[in-house]
Amino acid sequence: MTDNQLLVEEELQVLESIYPDYILESNPKSVQLEITVELDTPRAVSVFTNNLPVNPPDNGSSISLSYLPPIILSLQLPNGYPTDCPPIIASLHATHSWLPSGAQLASLLTGAWTEGESVLCYWVELVRSGEFLDRLHLVDHSGHIWHGPISACPKSVTLTAVMEYLDLPEGSPERAALERQFGRSTLLKLVKEYEEEKSTVEWLQNSTTACPGCSVPVEKSVGCNHMKCAKCNQHFCYRCGAKLSASNPYAHFSTGGSKCYGKLFDFNNSSEEDGWQRVEWFEAL
Repeated sequence: MTDNQLLVEEELQVLESIYPDYILESNPKSVQLEITVELDTPRAVSVFTNNLPVNPPDNGSSISLSYLPPIILSLQLPNGYPTDCPPIIASLHATHSWLPSGAQLASLLTGAWTEGESVLCYWVELVRSGEFLDRLHLVDHSGHIWHGPISACPKSVTLTAVMEYLDLPEGSPERAALERQFGRSTLLKLVKEYEEEKSTVEWLQNSTTACPGCSVPVEKSVGCNHMKCAKCNQHFCYRCGAKLSASNPYAHFSTGGSKCYGKLFDFNNSSEEDGWQRVEWFEAL
């Protein structure tokens, strides 16, 4: 095995460990990548198309973007790479034809190669981060971004699209179609974010009580059920969420007929029907 072959083998291993979701095909002679452009922060941009009538009412409408549709990059790795020549870009195109000139991006990538250095991970990051948009002047200082003339903007990847993706069987043609449309890495990232958000919401519902004054979730680890919100200073009952009087918050627990009467403290006691143990007397602090 030559030195170049060893370098390519090591580079492909690194590429797979860092960007596994972007690799469609990989072997010592060629690599095919699907790279979703993930903007660090959402950008408010104005979208223009050059196939619309002059001065259409919605031309230049503003939207917020966090992702751009994937760029498909097919590369050949010649025997001279990386010591003597860069990878050969066999094809480069963006899904939904939003990229005005693949040749410009190909030239930028090729020009970033330095003799003797591996460049695949740098190319992926240059595309993934959206840095190439500024370097190719595809985003101007007013926030406008060029949009291709061939196809309309794809629908936003929303919760509806994520739920549709999750409902489809893994490996099904319908799932594959969504992955081609939005980018597999984008969908997997959004699915992960959705599942994390769902887990957080479930934890908040099961483990906290919302302050009735400002709705901030409050978790109690130990102590009594009289709470005072650190944000708005509202006194409330952790057990039922009722607002309490600041001058006498303990009346809620000591007044007969109150649903939390005698339940300033709660204990795990299986002998109690609802898991609460009544405290018949306590001294208000």
